[in-house]
Amino acid sequence: MNYLKYIVTIIIFSQLLSCTKSYTYDFDDIDKRIVLNSFFFPDSLMRFHITEEASLSDDITFDKYKTINSAQIVIYENEAIVDTAYYTEKGNYYSGIEPQLNAKYKISVIAPGYDKIIAEDQIPTIIKIDSLGKIKNSDESYNYKIKIIFDDPAEDNNYYFIYAYWKKYYNDLIYFKEAYIRTQDPAIGEWRTQSVQAPIFNDELFNGKRYELAIDLSVNDYREQPEYCYFELRSISKNMYLYLKSYNKQTPKFGDDLMEMFQQGMVEPIPIYSNINGGLGIFAGYAISRDSIYFE
Repeated sequence: MNYLKYIVTIIIFSQLLSCTKSYTYDFDDIDKRIVLNSFFFPDSLMRFHITEEASLSDDITFDKYKTINSAQIVIYENEAIVDTAYYTEKGNYYSGIEPQLNAKYKISVIAPGYDKIIAEDQIPTIIKIDSLGKIKNSDESYNYKIKIIFDDPAEDNNYYFIYAYWKKYYNDLIYFKEAYIRTQDPAIGEWRTQSVQAPIFNDELFNGKRYELAIDLSVNDYREQPEYCYFELRSISKNMYLYLKSYNKQTPKFGDDLMEMFQQGMVEPIPIYSNINGGLGIFAGYAISRDSIYFE
């Protein structure tokens, strides 16, 4: 899996009250905005998912969002038009270009009945994994302690995302299964694969230094242990980091129902970061450094 898990943007409207007279909103009468989600990286075609903004009057289960199927998406590379995305199905659009490192990308989206939206971002420099280390772990559930070692550049503020997976073979086919990992590394805090939050971190604790990111890996959940486990250190743009950081603040760590918690007054609504001018969502780039560990 090379894409992030489902990311859902929730917009919360509050009803205005006065001391003498109450007012009600007709949510259906509010002009809806375009919601665009796109994460792009080298060696993969750009793709976009476009829906209509939802309100409290809508049924906002994941499969009930209104998709926008008639949008025109123009893609710019370093201010020059390089492609126009084509529609496939269910609000999904694809481009014929693969984004490059050190290039600036901008998109403009026009759809009938909606305001035009514009967004821009670029893929950050790849921060390469220098080496991986493994030692046996005393915890029976998480069998190995893994060290992901890399050198953080001093000249920039850098943002990261970690991901681990197994490559498995079945009937001459290759498929990928996310590995079960957890961490309490100071850079990330408490996190494990079963969390719906995103494992992001920045270089505030180690800017310009070599860092050893510590995670625990479980191999107990596989009938036949694969030979290799692959680890990715994803260098993400600041826009992607801010988006996922706001998403994490809005999302419980381990299995709680966010909407139920909000309705019971247990959490406060937190705006989800967006770099979409005129709309909602995210358009952000990232780069991947990948390495593997062999298991006998």
